[in-house]
Amino acid sequence: MLEKIDTCRTAIFDKTGTLTYGQPKLTDVLPGEGFTKDEALAAVASLERYSRHPLAAATISAADQAGLELAEAAEVSERPAKGSAASSAVG
Repeated sequence: MLEKIDTCRTAIFDKTGTLTYGQPKLTDVLPGEGFTKDEALAAVASLERYSRHPLAAATISAADQAGLELAEAAEVSERPAKGSAASSAVG
């Protein structure tokens, strides 16, 4: 699409933080019923630290800033268009 930008009269971007600051930033956590924000963020960041996705770093950074302890994961998988999955590491 960008190769056609010279023919566009209007461009709309929904990536304000990424364009302005050069990196994504997690701005809010909306946990499902039965979870606190910290529980949800810790669980997601625990999985995301195994990911190479550009948004993973933003999630991990938010968890670090909140002082959350991340869990170890086992059997981590990351499939395109399917997301990430893992089981809890038993230690």
